[in-house]
Amino acid sequence: MNKFETAGARTSLLIGLPFGLTAVIVGFLFPAAVTGEGLFTMGYILVNGYATIGLLISFVIMLWVAGKQLGKDIENHKGTFNTTLKFSFVINLTIWSVFILVHLLTNRTIDTFFGFLLPMGLGFISIILTPFTIGLLIYKVTLRRIGGFRVTDV
Repeated sequence: MNKFETAGARTSLLIGLPFGLTAVIVGFLFPAAVTGEGLFTMGYILVNGYATIGLLISFVIMLWVAGKQLGKDIENHKGTFNTTLKFSFVINLTIWSVFILVHLLTNRTIDTFFGFLLPMGLGFISIILTPFTIGLLIYKVTLRRIGGFRVTDV
């Protein structure tokens, strides 16, 4: 692994992991905070507990893999928008696909809301928002850690 890949993978993990874990925790606690009860959260955990664990494990792995690719893309002078879009798309598509697959494998019945609609909606939202927020932040920090600065990145 060269310095670009190492910087991309480490930065991706150091910045992306706390944001991702916070998003999962807030996702668990938000319904209880809004309604004052934990029934929705309990139902979600019962139906998708294993799927959420699969999502978290794949998230850590994909942060590392996509971070390495991010470093390669920076090394090859690819554009900021394409690089951050690819970085976020690969991570989100993979983790939400793992979530749905684990849900299908671990549940006897297919739950359309918890198993498909909710994860697909969250996946779509995360694919749309993360390239312009956390993906861009990870790109900029990786670029600084490498020591590179391009006029097009200002």
